[in-house]
Amino acid sequence: MNEEKIIMHLDMDAFFASCLQQKYPNLAHKPIVVAYNDRKSIVVTSSYEARKLGVKTAMPLYLAKKVSHHQIIRVDPEYDLFSDYSHQVFAFIKEEFTPLVEIASIDECYLDVTQQWKKYGTPRKMAIAIKTAIKRQLGLSCSIGISNTKFLAKMIGKEFKPNGIGTLNPLTLSTTLWLKPINQMYGIGPSLVKQMQKLGIHKIKDLVFSDDQFLNAHFGKYSLELKKRALGRSSNQVLIKHPDYKNISNDLTLSKIIYEEEEFLDILHQITLHVAKRAQKEKMVSKTVGLSVHYYWKNKNRENFDKAKHHSRKSRQTQIDHYTNDAEEIYAHLVQIALETIDFQKGVYLVSVSLKDTININKVPYQHQITQTSNLQFNQLLSNSGLKRAKDIQAGQGKLREQTKYIQRENIHFNKHQKTT
Repeated sequence: MNEEKIIMHLDMDAFFASCLQQKYPNLAHKPIVVAYNDRKSIVVTSSYEARKLGVKTAMPLYLAKKVSHHQIIRVDPEYDLFSDYSHQVFAFIKEEFTPLVEIASIDECYLDVTQQWKKYGTPRKMAIAIKTAIKRQLGLSCSIGISNTKFLAKMIGKEFKPNGIGTLNPLTLSTTLWLKPINQMYGIGPSLVKQMQKLGIHKIKDLVFSDDQFLNAHFGKYSLELKKRALGRSSNQVLIKHPDYKNISNDLTLSKIIYEEEEFLDILHQITLHVAKRAQKEKMVSKTVGLSVHYYWKNKNRENFDKAKHHSRKSRQTQIDHYTNDAEEIYAHLVQIALETIDFQKGVYLVSVSLKDTININKVPYQHQITQTSNLQFNQLLSNSGLKRAKDIQAGQGKLREQTKYIQRENIHFNKHQKTT
């Protein structure tokens, strides 16, 4: 490749399952699924041995057992362990290979190796050195994609999972990337795929050769960004540190399905406290709060499991008339959203709280500070709705208190109850 930038996308293979197999050697090369011990639990992830038996991420545990003919081994998630391994991987790469690392999630990152790869002869040889070192140091395997933009590196890396290396020359896109089906393009969800296919966009090349006005009219500005990515003209900037947080959010995957309103509100309060604490720590505030949930798939119609169809989110956001990072004020607005939009009879298994379009508190235009009067208005809001603050709700019987111990930090879940079965 003659392009100036050389970008790698590194993705750990079956990361959660691999971490557990390292901790428990007796699980090595076994078909394990990471899930809580409950019939209504959801598969967080699985080893490749389990995937060969038909197990999919987000599949209900009972269904995973059924499709695998009960050959799988269930293991509790250990999020502290996953976080520790994640930190070790990224720290090792920064120390040994390149300081230019953009962490994309707990198990993937982008590397700018433009200044480093020549020491190894070729970018591919450097990728081999990285993979070999991580395997030797931590016992974990990864897959690496190499190209001149972050998007292209991620796309080619996906093709070589697990434990592979892929290189995509930007000069050969017309005979490689563009021939792929549109549903294989990273960043396009099932809904958008269907819309595009209805209008004749079946392959990535159809997107590339579509008129900009046509794309914008039918799919919005995002489709123009997708076209830019497919042309190899998207970002090649590896962001070591984001100057600002655009969104602050936390997802919570529950160890059991929640059907009770009061129990849900208690959990919602715990997540809100955590999001607000993160915002306060970073001195960020927002006027837009969002709530999203996943319902449990009951399979009443005996349908085959489809993650995109059966675990689609129910989301809504609302505006506050001033910037804030106060947990109780944010919670009051989330309660209203929850009671207006959530059907608790369906059962909730994932909850997400977000502060959108946050800005630094020092950049906020002048606004009145929250006063005792506004707190009284907040209390009145709860009173008029017949609700209590979640912190004042008494825990009922069962696993309510255990449930609220599952929180997430920086989009990584942590679990205080860790067992292996």
